[in-house]
Amino acid sequence: MQMATIGPWEFEMPNGWKLKENESSDSYFEAPDGTQGLYVKVIELPAPKPSPLELASYIQGIHSLTFSELENTAWVTVNNIDTEVQGLARSCLDLYDSKSMYRVLSLVVCDASSAIQVSIHDYSCEN
Repeated sequence: MQMATIGPWEFEMPNGWKLKENESSDSYFEAPDGTQGLYVKVIELPAPKPSPLELASYIQGIHSLTFSELENTAWVTVNNIDTEVQGLARSCLDLYDSKSMYRVLSLVVCDASSAIQVSIHDYSCEN
């Protein structure tokens, strides 16, 4: 495994995945065959939300809305799980558009004022 660093966060990436130029993100990694991509975003709020779960829900809500507003798509929420442990929220949002065989898994870890969001995109997901 190789290491990637974004802001104060460090995480392992599968071997062969490369940081690629992307118009919507400075931190986009892509699988060697181009069938999967990974976006990483660090979020810092000027004022904290009332709780970590509220921040996680806010981030995932924006993410879900962004996909649902795309034309000619039929996004379905496969799963949405939120938990809070020791002052950190963890949120997993799983979206799928079967017509275009496109799946997105958004993972958020945050406290009440800062977060990391990792979005894994599978561009040829058959189920």
